[in-house]
Amino acid sequence: KQIAAVWDGAATTKVEADWALKQGEKILSSGKQTIDLQAGEIRFAPVSLTLPQVEGRTELVLELNVRHDTKTLETDRFPIEVFPRPVPVAAKGGMALYDPLGKSGGDLKNLGIEPRPWKRGDSLADIEVLIIGREAIKPGDPLPYSTADIQKGLRVLMLSQHPLAWRSLGFETIETMPRYVFPRDTGSPIFAGLEPKDLINWRGSPDLLPEGQQVVASDAPHAPKGTNRHAVASVALKTPHVAGFTPLIETEFDLAYTTLLEFRDGKGGIWFSSLDFSGRLGTDPAATLLARNMIETLSSAVWKETRPVYLVGGDGAGLRRLGLEPRTGLPDEAARDAILVVEGETSQAEKIRAFADKGGTVVHVGRPEKELQAAGLKTLRRPFYRALPDKDAPLLRGMGPNLLRWQDALEVAAFVPEGQPAGARVMAEGLLLDRKIGQGREIDLQVFPALLEARHAD
Repeated sequence: KQIAAVWDGAATTKVEADWALKQGEKILSSGKQTIDLQAGEIRFAPVSLTLPQVEGRTELVLELNVRHDTKTLETDRFPIEVFPRPVPVAAKGGMALYDPLGKSGGDLKNLGIEPRPWKRGDSLADIEVLIIGREAIKPGDPLPYSTADIQKGLRVLMLSQHPLAWRSLGFETIETMPRYVFPRDTGSPIFAGLEPKDLINWRGSPDLLPEGQQVVASDAPHAPKGTNRHAVASVALKTPHVAGFTPLIETEFDLAYTTLLEFRDGKGGIWFSSLDFSGRLGTDPAATLLARNMIETLSSAVWKETRPVYLVGGDGAGLRRLGLEPRTGLPDEAARDAILVVEGETSQAEKIRAFADKGGTVVHVGRPEKELQAAGLKTLRRPFYRALPDKDAPLLRGMGPNLLRWQDALEVAAFVPEGQPAGARVMAEGLLLDRKIGQGREIDLQVFPALLEARHAD
């Protein structure tokens, strides 16, 4: 580091500078120096110090105290985060890299891994994790994997792509160069050893997109584009409101966009990452640790197979808008692990409870209050403009406050926290209740799109 001394006096002078590197109140190293200044001079005085070896992320502070004529002239504090030296990725299973432009192999090598090169036409039979390199996807080209590959258990990590490539996959994008991104699924192992502020202002300038110009045409006006400096990602994807997608990181307006998005289908899944890792792995400690955690987590993940959805009551239009194709009627004996959605009132309460008791999951959407009372559930009708998600609830994984906020009041029979049956948990300030039933569970959701549909005809 260096001390910048600016003297605008007409004669020579000098200042005394004392510095100390601290961990809490403990001084790890210190020093002092005299800086002689000529009239009107700006001088940079270097400060050299050795950071300690650490076992985990450690926060330090470099403090400076400058005196002039024995009086304190200036004090300053510079926070420093120290990370352990990176270790090679402990990847498990067969891993391959599809990198036709050769833009990701070197970065992965900096993590200590060299996946098997893969090209179109090669088999994926013995591949557990397929990494798709930077700019490997071209609009109009077939994807290097199929839906069947994912459903059979293939895990895919798609690294940063050009905005038009993301759009060809069906995503909405913005090219705002986000410098502030936020962990949404905070319990995920990809964030091990990291703090939220480590996802802000990464070192260097990504070069996926040029500086100073828009690369995607738009009918709407955009603010002038400046530098790429410190951007964590060049592109952000709008989080799809479709079943199977979970944002692991959120960013930009209303936190409605993501730079790391998980999609699950069958036994496998895809991580869509627009994070700019190029040139940063091995130099930026936060980017290096996040990339390492991502690959280790994906290579060792044991995901439960996604389950079929059945529907009782309603026409299923809402579920289809979520990308689901529900089967009609109660699941048979062989489908105990299925999800049964019950819309509104039903005359099959006993059969539904029996399904849950044997290990099934029942989701009631808008169950009438009389049925809630008959089930022993306590509610209080009140208006809602917003609710807060519970941080430790797996049911609300990936759900931020932006999804539990409305521009109009919803009159809801909300669950009260006291007096509920044994095994019941109230979440989202009463909008959701999860109750263990025998070997399975029943979930009641009290807020749903139909509450707002056709409310304002204009």
